[in-house]
Amino acid sequence: MKPDGKPALKPRLRFPEFRNAVKWEDKSLISVAILENGYAFKSSEYVESGKYRIITIGNVQSGWLNLEKTKTIPTLPVDIQPHQKLEPGDILISMTGNVGRVCRVNATKCLLNQRVGKIVPHAIDNEFLYHLIQNEKFQNAMQLKAAGGAQGNLSACDIEEYILCRPLALAEQRKVADCLASLDEVIAAQGGKLAWLKALKKGLMQQLFPRAGQTRPRLRFPEFRDKPEWEEDQLQNIAQINPRRDQLADETLVSFVPMSAVSEDGYLAGHQVRAFAEVKKGFTFFRDRDVIIAKITPCFENGKAALLDGLENGVGLGSTEFHVIRANAGCLPEFLFAYLYTDELRRLGKSAMTGSAGQQRVPAVFFEEYPIALPKISEQRRITDCLSFMDALIAAQTQKIDALQTHKKGLMQQLFPCAGEA
Repeated sequence: MKPDGKPALKPRLRFPEFRNAVKWEDKSLISVAILENGYAFKSSEYVESGKYRIITIGNVQSGWLNLEKTKTIPTLPVDIQPHQKLEPGDILISMTGNVGRVCRVNATKCLLNQRVGKIVPHAIDNEFLYHLIQNEKFQNAMQLKAAGGAQGNLSACDIEEYILCRPLALAEQRKVADCLASLDEVIAAQGGKLAWLKALKKGLMQQLFPRAGQTRPRLRFPEFRDKPEWEEDQLQNIAQINPRRDQLADETLVSFVPMSAVSEDGYLAGHQVRAFAEVKKGFTFFRDRDVIIAKITPCFENGKAALLDGLENGVGLGSTEFHVIRANAGCLPEFLFAYLYTDELRRLGKSAMTGSAGQQRVPAVFFEEYPIALPKISEQRRITDCLSFMDALIAAQTQKIDALQTHKKGLMQQLFPCAGEA
C-alpha cells in the first residue's frame, strides 16, 4: 500500500528482472512533462511548395503523422519560438476536433501550428511516455474532457492534469518502450507493404485506362490487343447523373451512408453505415452499384468516393453533398468507378468548381460532359477482375495490420497497470 492508503500499482505483465522491483507510481502529466503550444500562422502566407511544412490538427493521426496534405510557407516568421520548430521524435497531440490523437514527428522542417500541442518529457523516458499516451485509456480520457461542445476542444490543463502511471526505474521504462517499439517496427513494415500494394494498383490503373483524349490504353490484355479501339462518349450517355429518387414507403428500411463512411482510398467503411427506417426528404438517394462522389471541397479533392454495395433492401440515403452516377447497360459499375477514381478527374474537377471560397462544389455538368472511352463488356470485366484481385491483396494486408494492432492493444493492457490493481 502507498502512504495515502491506496493500493500500489503494478502491471499484469512485468519483465522478469523487474518483478521484485518497486511498484509503479501515479503522477500528473505536468509533473513529468511540459506542454508547448503552437504558432498562429496566417493562411495568406501559405504557398504551393514552400520550404517549411505547417503541422495542423489534421496532420496528427493516431500513431502517425500524415504529411501528404500539409500547408507550407517559404520562410520562418520572425517571432516564431524555438519550441515551435519541430524535430524528429517530438510528441504531438491534437487539441481540437477529434482530440487526443498522438503521434511523433518523423520529418524535418516542420512547424507547430496552434491547437496542436507538443509534449516535452523531462522526468520520464520519451519513448515510454509516447507509448503510454498511445494507450486507449488516455485517448478516452481526453475525449471525455473535450465532450460537450459542437467541436471538441482540449485545454492545456485538461492534458496536464491527466494522471499517468510509471515505474520508478528508468531501465524498466526503457524495457517496456523497447518492447512496444519493436512491435511498431513490424507494424510499420507491414504498413509499407500496404502502401506499396496501393501504389501498385494506382500505377496499374494508369496503364489499364487510356489517357485523356486517347481511346487505347497503354497496357492491354493479350486477348484484346487486336480488338478495336475503345469508343469515346460523354459520361451522360453512359450513365445517369444524379438520377431521380425512387418512390419509397415511409417505413422502408434503407441504409444511411454518412460522408464519414466514405474513405479517401475509395472504400466504404461498412461499420459506419447504419439502418435507417424513417425515409425523409432532404437526402440524396442511392441504389446498390451506384458510384457516389463527394461534390464539395475538400472532400472531392481528397478522393471521397465509393462504389456502393450491400445496402438495406438495395437502397440508401446520404448527404446531398454527393453526386450519384448510375451506370447504364453496357457499362459495368466496377469499371465505371475505377475509370472515374483518378487523380486526373479530381484535377479537372477542381478547376471546374463553382461557388464562393470555402463552399465550392463540382457541378453536375462537369460529370455530364466528362469524356469516357468504353471497351466491350468482356474487356471491362477482364480489367475489373484484375483490379478486384489487387483489392483482395490490399484487404488481406489491411487485415494483417489490424490483427497486429489488436495484438499491440492487448499487450499494452498487460504492460500498463490499471488503477486499483495491487
